Amino acid sequence: MTARVALTLVLLAAPACSGGESSGAAESREAPPADSASLLASVEGIQLLRGMMTYLADAPRFTDCATGLSAVLAQEADYLAAERAYLDAGAQGEPLLVTFEGRWTRRPALEGGEVDAVVIVGFGGAEPGHGCGADPIPGRLEGTEWRLVSLPGAADVPSGAEATLLLDPDTRRSSGSTGCNRFGGGYALEGGRLTLGLSTLTRMACPGPLAALEADFLEALRVAGGYRFVGEFLELLGEAGPVARFGPRAQR
Repeated sequence: MTARVALTLVLLAAPACSGGESSGAAESREAPPADSASLLASVEGIQLLRGMMTYLADAPRFTDCATGLSAVLAQEADYLAAERAYLDAGAQGEPLLVTFEGRWTRRPALEGGEVDAVVIVGFGGAEPGHGCGADPIPGRLEGTEWRLVSLPGAADVPSGAEATLLLDPDTRRSSGSTGCNRFGGGYALEGGRLTLGLSTLTRMACPGPLAALEADFLEALRVAGGYRFVGEFLELLGEAGPVARFGPRAQR
């Protein structure tokens, strides 16, 4: 679709999202806060977003669970995947919990000027029947072949690269691909702690972009000390936050 829908970015009165809202809450969103521009600047760049999507009268909208920010969904990039998920869920104008990689930006308004918007870069999935206050539905940490989606603060994952991670609960061994070479080693899992011990790596020569990806990916695995689920995504955590983000590829 090429049509763009205007919607002013607003800061919700309460950051928690739900499947419905009172008329008072709706009224509190009519005027954007004076510092909305500075708040938007703090969440620039591609990031993992989780929140409520609504689609009513051809006006798709997203409300972020973490910050309470609400904006128009730009009908570009991977937006159609989100729209299909919304229609398949039969939401019919009601909020639907969705997870995706996206970014906050600006887009032209129909009446002139610009409005704040969210671009869906890579749609993750939908969780019908859940709201922002519900625990995310986790993927299965062990026994799932996880596909690398991004390395926050490091090299972009080249298009077509297949970097993966698999934790085998029977052997307590990790394995996967850097997008060029295969690696393996043991791992330790205790509560929310996950540490990886890499002991084997094949030595094929890698083209420039894949060589950079391999170096950054192996470093992320080395420094990872924890993990968390965000929707269906898995994030490996370092001391300062996420170091690698994965989506599920297949179940064993």
